[in-house]
Amino acid sequence: MLNAPNIRLFHKANNELGEGAFYDSANDVVYWVDIPHRKICKLDASKQYSEIELDAEPGFLVVTENGGLLVGADKKIMLFENGILVGDVSLTCEHPDVGVNDGSISPDGKTIFFGTKHTTEIEKLGESYVISDKVSSTGQRFIVFNGPTFALDGAKAYFTDSPTGVIEVADYDQLTGRLSNVKEFARVPESEGYPDGMAIDSEGCLWSAHWDGARITRYLPNGTVDKVYKIPVSRPTSLAFASSDLKTLIVTSADMDDPVRPRQSNVIQDGDLLAFDVDVPGVILPAYSGSFLENLRK
Repeated sequence: MLNAPNIRLFHKANNELGEGAFYDSANDVVYWVDIPHRKICKLDASKQYSEIELDAEPGFLVVTENGGLLVGADKKIMLFENGILVGDVSLTCEHPDVGVNDGSISPDGKTIFFGTKHTTEIEKLGESYVISDKVSSTGQRFIVFNGPTFALDGAKAYFTDSPTGVIEVADYDQLTGRLSNVKEFARVPESEGYPDGMAIDSEGCLWSAHWDGARITRYLPNGTVDKVYKIPVSRPTSLAFASSDLKTLIVTSADMDDPVRPRQSNVIQDGDLLAFDVDVPGVILPAYSGSFLENLRK
């Protein structure tokens, strides 16, 4: 295992469950969410911090073409513009004990792939969904849907049901969001934690955060492990490539077991936002420009 290069505190977030990291490259802004505290967190180019408080627990967010935010929270898809909620759509879920967890945007900016989780993380009651011109279930079941991201050409989607320890890959139709040919991409031993948030770099390699594993793994496109980086938080949750050269990997984390842990201002601790340098840059995530935006504005 390698030490993460130039590991550093990016922001003293003190999150209970930081998740959903997203880098808005057009404005040099890092977004993420703190799920149980129901807030969207924002760190701008000058490191000024701000937040938006919600009435629901957010799981993921993406930036929209006009600078708004599309957010998945509880059982809703919400649209914020200028920090104000302008519309939302409720999901049709078969079970009441589920909520939106993680999501990502396709490389063409037209569709969003996301999923839900069972609130007590025991049964396969969660589902995966695609937002195209409407919200549609893919028909797959999950305990905790996590980490979706896409191959460089958008033709494949990666995702995981975290408690199983398996990262899967499937063919992805960017026009319809239809999944097919689902198969195992990689399996994480329980001793190394559980796969959580993921991101793709410009060589098509998959990076995965390991919940309860205190590590980040880079997988080659064939699913074999390339590098494993040790990091000073036990529960890394999501990843985003940031900075002008996309060679800074941002990592969110969680501190759910010890919320009264003494905080040290200049030390990386569970619940903080951290960063380290990488040799291979990531890719720019597009702003969402799909037709579903009009449904949210009605």
